[in-house]
Amino acid sequence: MSYRVYIVTDTPEITAPWSTLPSITEYYPDLNIREINNKIDRLNEQTSPITNKQNCLEWHVDQNTINMTVIDNNTNATIETANFFFLKS
Repeated sequence: MSYRVYIVTDTPEITAPWSTLPSITEYYPDLNIREINNKIDRLNEQTSPITNKQNCLEWHVDQNTINMTVIDNNTNATIETANFFFLKS
């Protein structure tokens, strides 16, 4: 299976009005599950994730929020990264 991944780093809403830093987006067009899990592990080394409303993992590092969006390249469906079956693969 092939997935595209967006990792977006945002400043929190509280600081956003006076922040001059834009969001930073990392884009990976063709990753497999092992490569995605490696990216999740790297983020987990910084802090423990929470699960957001979309059942996806979210990290709060310093004053930034990091969101990961994973999309199946075959179906264009968004994958719930907090799903045990996805992480176990």
